[in-house]
Amino acid sequence: EEYFAVQTSGVRLLEKTDFTISVNSNVPFTFDFPEWIEPVDTAFAIGEKEYKFRATPLEEAGRRDAIIEVNAEYFPLQEVNVLQIKVGKELPESTGNWTFDDTSNLMKGTGTATIKAAFKTENGPQTTDDPSEAEIETVEGPTDENKAITMPVSAYLMLTNNTGFAELTDYSIMFDVRPLTLNGYRALLQTNPLNTTDGCFFIKNGAIGLNNNGLGYHGVMQDGKWHRIVFVVKEGFAYTYLDGKRVGQSTVADFTLWTLRPDALLFADNNDEDGYNEIAEVGFWDVPLTDEHVALLGS
Repeated sequence: EEYFAVQTSGVRLLEKTDFTISVNSNVPFTFDFPEWIEPVDTAFAIGEKEYKFRATPLEEAGRRDAIIEVNAEYFPLQEVNVLQIKVGKELPESTGNWTFDDTSNLMKGTGTATIKAAFKTENGPQTTDDPSEAEIETVEGPTDENKAITMPVSAYLMLTNNTGFAELTDYSIMFDVRPLTLNGYRALLQTNPLNTTDGCFFIKNGAIGLNNNGLGYHGVMQDGKWHRIVFVVKEGFAYTYLDGKRVGQSTVADFTLWTLRPDALLFADNNDEDGYNEIAEVGFWDVPLTDEHVALLGS
């Protein structure tokens, strides 16, 4: 019986140029790829094999994408999306940014990523087009031009990254937050959109982090003050920043805990360790920001 299946659906290249495409087949097939990708090992082998390729490095910061076609006679054509990204010294354009200034559409943002208001129910998080249904309201922000929203314990934001990839192991999220008190926990990120497990990034007694994989809690926040928090994940390692400066980093990679799927929750935890916050801005990048980038973001 003849069989042919491409196991790899998409490839993201950041700093690396070598990649593989997994194909399981007992019939010969061909690859069709763009000029900036070259074959390293595409010799056919019966069964499942990782076929090797190499992308030409990008000379300047930017992105390019292509489709590699995999074709076997008498079988439907299969495609693999390849995205190559080079992050330069300048701050990359955000994949999504929300400032909550438009009172008629609080969830309005820029970029391709989206967020929706959500709230806790017995059946898990429920999204809504009406933020007031989640008890999210407008409040004064850091400046007259920069409004903010309330984030009660039962309220969340559902982030949909819209990158087209099932998993992101490299990304960055920025939170402009004012906790009115700093006692206890305040959840910032929950990579499990069902919210059935512990959150994976918190404010705890005025410090930020998590007691997992060597990340720990670091930094000093002040009651009633606005702070800019940035959380960066790169190749499974987590890095935390407070007001433009790195304050913590994990010592062990965790591709389960911090990998971002198409949907994630902000300000959510499964057992309500997510105290009241006010939020003035949220930013999302589908690349890991550097220390220099976060310094440009400032406090």
